[in-house]
Amino acid sequence: MITNGLLGGARLDRAAGGRVSPLARVRNAARRDILSLSAVAAICSLPLLRPAGPSNTALPDATLIGFLLLTIVWAAARGLPMRMPYVFPIGLSLIAAGLAGLAVGDADFVNMLKDILVFGWAIVIVNHGRTLKLYSVMVKAWVWSSLFYGAMLVAGVVLGIDALAGRTVLEGERAGGTFGDANYASNYFLISIFILRATQIPRNRWINWAACAGLAAAIFFTGSNGALLALVVAGVLGAMFYLIRSGRTAAGIAGASLVTVVAGTVIGFVDTDAVIRDVSQMHPMLRDSIGRQVAAGDTGSADSRAKIFAQNMELWLYHDTPFGHGAARTEQVLKDMNAEYPKEAHNDYVAALIERGVLGAVAVVFLCWTLLVHARRIARSGVLKPGFAQILPRPELLGAAVIAVLISGLFYEVLHYRHVWAFFGLLAAADVWGRKSEVEL
Repeated sequence: MITNGLLGGARLDRAAGGRVSPLARVRNAARRDILSLSAVAAICSLPLLRPAGPSNTALPDATLIGFLLLTIVWAAARGLPMRMPYVFPIGLSLIAAGLAGLAVGDADFVNMLKDILVFGWAIVIVNHGRTLKLYSVMVKAWVWSSLFYGAMLVAGVVLGIDALAGRTVLEGERAGGTFGDANYASNYFLISIFILRATQIPRNRWINWAACAGLAAAIFFTGSNGALLALVVAGVLGAMFYLIRSGRTAAGIAGASLVTVVAGTVIGFVDTDAVIRDVSQMHPMLRDSIGRQVAAGDTGSADSRAKIFAQNMELWLYHDTPFGHGAARTEQVLKDMNAEYPKEAHNDYVAALIERGVLGAVAVVFLCWTLLVHARRIARSGVLKPGFAQILPRPELLGAAVIAVLISGLFYEVLHYRHVWAFFGLLAAADVWGRKSEVEL
């Protein structure tokens, strides 16, 4: 009775003649508005990670729980099944974490619960996006909120307002916005650029490109070299995907090959370290971004990551078990071993192997495969239903965003980011609900 009263089906609201009464229309509109508002609140809260609560919880976790409960009630009231397109890799990852915890005698249920909350973003968005209107609401909420947060970060940097830019003494000139972490912020803006281009929102071409430039500026001010690299590589691949989708396969492959040759030539024959070193002296922001790439010692991004990777490989080869050391325990294990440079893995793929063992690595492989399958399905020309095709005029760029996430996983542990799983939900929803049936094709 409660379910039907709050978000239930229209059967109870029909008049005797089978027509929906005016009052019922108002009720149905109110129900849809509740769902839309919950979606907007959840999506817009994604960057609001400061101040943080216990165990690094934040406002988005609270909005997710409300969003999830409303979606479950709404789906149950209509007898709609809950779809879980990532359930296999998610399940494997959780089982792997549990086995690793049992193997080391430290079953960390708090970290497993945090994993479930993060995974929940994909599940709730997939099920919420089963209607065209609700999917459109979520996409638009992401676009406009990302532009707002990006503008706020850029304004904070330009105006010298550290609180607005999210700058800290520890990060130097790097801006973290409301995320409290520059790398976290850069990845959010990176994905947002591809969502803007995929949806073509704002619709005006020049305004859209200007908005993307603003988000690119936000990425630059975060000082994340990995995000800039992912943006360039995924951007080139996105252009190639577009040419292939429009029937110009030869041009797409030729263009990608040309870019590869030029990049290889520059890397092979130009002293890029010297160029970066000279450029980084021009401004403190450049010093704390690309300058970190060539800095010596622990302050150097390249040297630091090389040291972390070598240490992690030694840990896996000589001190690991088939079940792993337990979720989020890499740094602690290295400290217990009195390692020279105890740090987290800073790499999704290495972290999965070390912390969750072979089964965890298999889970990540299946996740990557699932993401690429979703991206491939919606990228084909003419495969989306008219309404979804209008929302996603360039669906192949969601595939480019997937590539950007996978590249980012080489530098950061992005699979723990809430917005990454929210994006995975948007991608899967477009595939599950937006594609035409075989009969329509």
